[in-house]
Amino acid sequence: MLWAILVLLDTQSWQSSPSGEHSDTEEEDDLIEIREAVEYITSHFREPLEAKGVDLANIQDELEQIIARKYLSIGQEGYQKVWYKLHTAPDASKWPNILHLCELLFSLPFSSGHVERMFSMMKIIKTNKRTNLKSSTLSDLLDIKAESPPLADVSAD
Repeated sequence: MLWAILVLLDTQSWQSSPSGEHSDTEEEDDLIEIREAVEYITSHFREPLEAKGVDLANIQDELEQIIARKYLSIGQEGYQKVWYKLHTAPDASKWPNILHLCELLFSLPFSSGHVERMFSMMKIIKTNKRTNLKSSTLSDLLDIKAESPPLADVSAD
C-alpha cells in the first residue's frame, strides 16, 4: 500500500528527467506504474471514496489530465506544493475525484505508533490484580496517562 501511495503522491516521478534521458517507453512505463498504483489505492479505499461521492471510473482520466499540465514545474517543486497548486488551480473543478483521493491519502497516519503506545499503557494500567476496572475508569486512567504532563512538572501546591 505504501508503495502505491508514494507512486501517486510523489509528483516528481511523473516527469521525465530534465536532461531528457527518459525514452518514450520509459515514460509510458512510468505512466503504467502510476495507473496501477491508483487502481490499487482505489480498490483498497473503495467504500470511503464512494461515500464521499467520488466517481471511481473517472479517476484515471483526471490523473492523466493533471499529469499533462505543463505549468506545474513538477520537477522543481516538492510534492506538497504541487498538490496545493492542483487544489487551488482555476481548473481544479475538472479533477474532483483525484483531488478527493489525494485528500484521503494525505489524511492517513504515517505510523501506528500512537495506537501501540496506548495499548502498552493499557497493559500497564490494567494488571491481573485490576481486572475489575470498569471500561469508563480504564478510559479515564488512559486519558490521564496519555494527556497529563510528566509528574516532575506537576507542582504539589
